[in-house]
Amino acid sequence: LGIGACLAVGGLALAGSLSVEAAGFLAVYVFVTVLYSLWLKSKAVIDVIALALLYTIRVLAGAAVASIVLSPWFLSFCIFTFLALGIVKRLGEYRALGASGSAAFSGRAYRAEDLPALIAIGTASSFASAIVFTLYIHSSDVVARYAHPEFLWFVCPLLIYGLGRMLLLANRGAIDDPVTFAMRDERGWLIGLGALAVLVAAL
Repeated sequence: LGIGACLAVGGLALAGSLSVEAAGFLAVYVFVTVLYSLWLKSKAVIDVIALALLYTIRVLAGAAVASIVLSPWFLSFCIFTFLALGIVKRLGEYRALGASGSAAFSGRAYRAEDLPALIAIGTASSFASAIVFTLYIHSSDVVARYAHPEFLWFVCPLLIYGLGRMLLLANRGAIDDPVTFAMRDERGWLIGLGALAVLVAAL
């Protein structure tokens, strides 16, 4: 606990030397993380919302350090995408523990009969992120920034495939953590490179 407290204070000090705003986001991140570890992770649905919030705070802190203004479109996209990834994390944990019947797992509030609802929430979040992206394609921001905005439509099937595939693999027990999985998943890297190629072509 002492080492953890020292690291937290040191991290806040380093963040403050880069940006006061970043230090503020980091302080909120530490608070939500502690709250999540002590209480929120045992609350159904609230736990995955907390995970999505933590992922989003990371983005906000990075943008503060880099002095980047994030658009409402991007933040909306992040929230739904990260909510889907939070569901992936929960499904992966459940399948990895091999839980069965109606027993709760690992101190969580979910039971075996909750899995269909959990998958439905993850699927809805995945499609919501794609819908936000399609609405963004028709916005005035895109017209001002992209020479060929119509190319951006090709990102949508890649996005749906990537998130849908992760949900399926998590349900099969092949994913324990979505971030770790994304780092080593070759097919995921190809999906990301494909999306990047589309963005470059659209520019």
